[in-house]
Amino acid sequence: MSRKEDFDLTQEEADRLKSALKDEKFRKLLSEYVEEISDPDNRRQYEEEIIQLESERGVKAKFVNPTPGFVLKTVQLSDGKKAFINICQSEAVEKASGKPALGKLHGEDWSIPFSLSPGREDLDKSSQRCVVYDVVFHPETFEKSTHNSRFEDILIETALDGIERELKVKLDQKAVKKLKMKYKGMPHSTVIRKRTEDSQSVPDHPPNPWVPPIDGSKLNEQHQKPLNEPNYTITHHDNFSMLDFTYSNESTLIRRPKKLVVSVELPGVMSADCIKLDVFEKQVLLECSDPAYHLELPLPYPVNEEKCVAHLDKATCCLTLTLPVVPAKMASLMESCPVATDTKNSSEGTPQNGSTNAQCGSHDLPSHDVGSHDPLNDAQPGSHDLNDAQPG
Repeated sequence: MSRKEDFDLTQEEADRLKSALKDEKFRKLLSEYVEEISDPDNRRQYEEEIIQLESERGVKAKFVNPTPGFVLKTVQLSDGKKAFINICQSEAVEKASGKPALGKLHGEDWSIPFSLSPGREDLDKSSQRCVVYDVVFHPETFEKSTHNSRFEDILIETALDGIERELKVKLDQKAVKKLKMKYKGMPHSTVIRKRTEDSQSVPDHPPNPWVPPIDGSKLNEQHQKPLNEPNYTITHHDNFSMLDFTYSNESTLIRRPKKLVVSVELPGVMSADCIKLDVFEKQVLLECSDPAYHLELPLPYPVNEEKCVAHLDKATCCLTLTLPVVPAKMASLMESCPVATDTKNSSEGTPQNGSTNAQCGSHDLPSHDVGSHDPLNDAQPGSHDLNDAQPG
């Protein structure tokens, strides 16, 4: 961001920022924070923690840290922006393989795996906006292209076709130019995620392990008088992090919130006496008799059911639950300890979150989308009485 219109600051915010930068203590803390997130050891520890968290969700994660190679320059036909393509190398990507072409006396058919990162904005030497892509190959594949001009052409064609196919971008392949520079911008690592075999058969939503079986008569009674499911929202709350405002791909990875705030709309409910609320580690159950509401809500993260807070606002008929999220290390410890319950549970749920994944592909094989699943842990239920809630 080099132009004034790129900033959207009020005068008050600008004055506060200017005042803070004059404070020597603030500048020292900011410098220490930058050094901390730039430390290779801290970065390595961060990647190990991400890999561990993903493995708990039944996903195998692998970081791709690109080594610069050379840069291609072209234009995006959709918007006319310049496009820079960094051709890089990493051991995390599989090697290229070739086999004799069928029905031909000479020649080979090549399969060239690669990792592709989403485009990110940057500035060219004229301070104009451009888009930068990273296409990463195995070092042996890259080395072969440096000694064989024909193979280099295949590598470049693979990179361009991969960007167009996976990212739905149309490039001007007739205007491609190889630059002398090795890398455009700052190197960005990406992460490749793959489901493990055990996670493929996991249902999207976990069943409720605490509700006893319903006999036939009760089931028929339920069909005669259906219960309404109220509208609700789940908000993730977390602390501020400078990583959220960088171009680093790690800033878009899954971040564990400090707490969840669940807001449930209950039109017509004027008293907490008719509400029965049960909060479990991975689920919220709500029953209301007048008017009739029923909600079974799976939670994206395990919560501390003993420390949750419930409040009914009688003016808006809205029930708000504040649920502290169990820290990652504590959640792992809880999973490793046996829990005495009558019902066993091995299902998983799918949290509503997003992450920046590297696209994987090859010259002759389509890439596969990957995803993640969040495990549902066995937990003891906790009950909460809303009778003491203060009216809003």
